Amino acid sequence: MSTTRAKYLFSPWWRMAWLAVGILWAVGFNVAYISTGATNEWLGVISVVPLMALLIDVIVRDRQWRSRQQ
Repeated sequence: MSTTRAKYLFSPWWRMAWLAVGILWAVGFNVAYISTGATNEWLGVISVVPLMALLIDVIVRDRQWRSRQQ
């Protein structure tokens, strides 16, 4: 991944913040999931929602970037 491509995928600044908050969100909910004895499965599912939303956003932006490169 070139620097310009990474810069494109994570700009504006809030996309990088989205990644950082998503990781903290996932860690927090996974800690809550494990500390409750893994009985609340919904905590595990909720933990990945922000990262999956970011993944969809990055895939869309990557496809747009690639189509402009052709």
